[in-house]
Amino acid sequence: KLFSDCTMPEIKMNTFGVEQINQGGPPVTVRVTKMLKFQDFLTDFKEYLAKKYLIHSYVSKFNSEAFASDVKDVKNGEVIILMDFQMNHSHKYRETVQAEHWTCRQTTIYPAIVYLNVAQKIERWAINFLSDDLSHSNNFTSIATQQVLDHVKSKIGDITHVTIWTDGCGGQFKNRNQLLKISKMVMKV
Repeated sequence: KLFSDCTMPEIKMNTFGVEQINQGGPPVTVRVTKMLKFQDFLTDFKEYLAKKYLIHSYVSKFNSEAFASDVKDVKNGEVIILMDFQMNHSHKYRETVQAEHWTCRQTTIYPAIVYLNVAQKIERWAINFLSDDLSHSNNFTSIATQQVLDHVKSKIGDITHVTIWTDGCGGQFKNRNQLLKISKMVMKV
């Protein structure tokens, strides 16, 4: 019933849509401007809210609670690793001309936060990888994960269980190569 007495006739809305721009080429995402009756906008907004935001909110809350439970219940020999790429860091002065922006060097920052139980106390270690490889590829994440596991094993000895938390990016963590690489890592650990 909210806004049911609104007299606004139309609303201009910018959204995204998929269009075929080049004949025979792949469809691309483009910005689309729509003119909608206000009540139609509210209907669309409620549908978007129900489909996208509420599902995202539920998944986010569920994952947050599951992660907190995993960390709280970590046992001796178990390792939980939280990994995700940070933004690429640009090496430039704060006061630069625009031309320098496009030619400055960058570094990928890839932190791995490790949770483990040491002498009945949960510890958190931060291991950061800095690289000039800006691709954020599956190979990079696999090598970093192996180095984290090797480092942890060198410090605590045997590892009985590993849980890896990521944002689930397909190009970095979810593809056909990842299962093989993780299986090989587990054999080494």
